[in-house]
Amino acid sequence: MPSLRQNGISFRPHRWCFGPHMQTVYDTVQLWLRRPALAYQRKWLRMPDQGLISIDFYPSFADRPLQQDECFVIVIPGLTGGSEHAYITAFSEAICLGQSPVPIRCVVCNYRGCSNTPIVTPKFYHGGGTQDLRCAILYLMTAFPGHKLFGIGFSLGSNVLVKYAGEEGKRCPLTGIISLGNIWDYVQAAKHMETGPWLNRFFYKYMLGRAIREVVMKHPNMYGLPAISEGKLRTRLRSASMSVLLHTRWVSFELCVANFLCPLFGFASTQDYYARTSSMRYIDKVAIPCLALNSRDDPIVPPQCLPFCQALASPWFILATTRYGGHIGWVDEDGNRWYIKPVLEFIQALHQCELRPQVRPQLKMQKGMICASDCKAIGFQEVSVTPETNKACQ
Repeated sequence: MPSLRQNGISFRPHRWCFGPHMQTVYDTVQLWLRRPALAYQRKWLRMPDQGLISIDFYPSFADRPLQQDECFVIVIPGLTGGSEHAYITAFSEAICLGQSPVPIRCVVCNYRGCSNTPIVTPKFYHGGGTQDLRCAILYLMTAFPGHKLFGIGFSLGSNVLVKYAGEEGKRCPLTGIISLGNIWDYVQAAKHMETGPWLNRFFYKYMLGRAIREVVMKHPNMYGLPAISEGKLRTRLRSASMSVLLHTRWVSFELCVANFLCPLFGFASTQDYYARTSSMRYIDKVAIPCLALNSRDDPIVPPQCLPFCQALASPWFILATTRYGGHIGWVDEDGNRWYIKPVLEFIQALHQCELRPQVRPQLKMQKGMICASDCKAIGFQEVSVTPETNKACQ
């Protein structure tokens, strides 16, 4: 990988996008500018718990038919992110339409409640939840057998991806994974958020909390106080905790974790959530090639979160850091995303390798749903969602 040789990591930030905070908020600015949306092809998947996720293919199969040797790159966004966000569209467009000798198609996995994906059950998602990702991968393996699958995660999404690969170990069906701006250690990142520079204490922690609350407030039929207090939904949420979340003026990320994610998913406390969902605990169990990129000036992921020792001890990991780049920014001198180059080099190198073939999953039908034969909680059913249905779920 030429771009990651010892003297070859030459990322230089754009002169108008200097400093870690400018790099970090670049995506928000791009979203305000309303860049043209990509022409995705969307599929809706119903999960075994009856929840919905959406996956967006780019380019669509109408624009470019499936090729025999093409590979799929599963894209997992950051917190409340989706296929419309600038860092996702920039990556998808550059990697699929670039001068790569490997035909690539991106598949963006949108979380429940994100990117116009309705929440139809009380179950949400969190920074360590891997079940929906398993179902999406099972769908791709079933629909496109024989095609190599790669995974790339951004921020929270990269934590989910690395944790999934560690949980799967040698059974992981992916050819390789790429982790960009991974938090790695939520415990240390939370401390940094509470005691770090003033922008962490007075901006970022509230920005992240607000992002979660906005998704929650769009679905009052699931998380509104009447629905919870009347006991219409089977959930661990309580009116008191949700009242704090919905009515507190300045909502921090930790408040969202304590009053929403912990009771919803059964975590004992915020510290229990941070410890159990951190992907750093799973690095030694990953058994597929992994490229991890982090910036040393990331305002959200401090240097003490970076797993240098664990990466050195693993034969599967490449952990590269840049001096600048902010949090999943890396906007270079030309206004492009610098990480596209090493990511393409990584995918091309693995595509040319004779790695172990993908094992075709053993499937069974379970109440109209295609499920893994060894786990009925992992499955999918392709469904149609009309705009009326989407509106009724909000």
